Amino acid sequence: MKRFRPFNRLEETLERAIEGSVDRVFKPSIQPSEIARKLSREMSERQMASVRGAIVPNAFVVSMHPDDFASFAGNEEAIAGHLESWLDDEADRLGFVTAGRVEVELAASETVRPRSISIASSMKETRIAAPQPGQAVGQTEAFWVQPPRQSAPSFVIEVIAGPLTGLAHYIHKAETSVGRSLDNDWVIDGANVSRHHAVIELNGSQLRIADLRSTNGTFVNGRQILGWTAVYPGDLITFGVVETRIGHDLR
Repeated sequence: MKRFRPFNRLEETLERAIEGSVDRVFKPSIQPSEIARKLSREMSERQMASVRGAIVPNAFVVSMHPDDFASFAGNEEAIAGHLESWLDDEADRLGFVTAGRVEVELAASETVRPRSISIASSMKETRIAAPQPGQAVGQTEAFWVQPPRQSAPSFVIEVIAGPLTGLAHYIHKAETSVGRSLDNDWVIDGANVSRHHAVIELNGSQLRIADLRSTNGTFVNGRQILGWTAVYPGDLITFGVVETRIGHDLR
């Protein structure tokens, strides 16, 4: 479970990020911690019960008076990005499930009173994008440019230990996302699995996997991976503590 980050720590992080990109003291009329509190409250109050747990909104539009919006001086995207990261951690801490990545947008609205905040939330499905060449963390392998063949074999990945033993997914797409969130191709409802944990790429008869900056890491045959790593039938892949094995699809 991710460590809870207090509101004042969030505000300090935002201030450092803003002051690192612009040469001025960050003094908005509405503090980021105030926005964070209301986002957390909105998320909690809009939860819906499901068989997988409490599903909460993941898309938020934070509206404020134009004068308050202007006080952020063009740093809205940076602020929204930090709020997204914090709210994503907050959802993990509270055990909430989201339909996709957490998205926060800051907007100006004449209908909102000065020094006030209006939040509109919704559930929005998003697709997982694989790391692009040059963007993966750590060592990477050569990028495959050949399109997958129509007759290419498919594979199966199966949980081989623990309470999820037997859970399996057939890999036949060019890209398969793995994680706890409902928008993944293979949903693994494990406590140590991040909402967007890893992505598996199939090219012809070759497989490779990359971690998506998960909290508890992705391991291939016991070794933690940082960038694209080739995998083969028989290899053990561990998502957090969920152990799986790659095999041929013999259906």
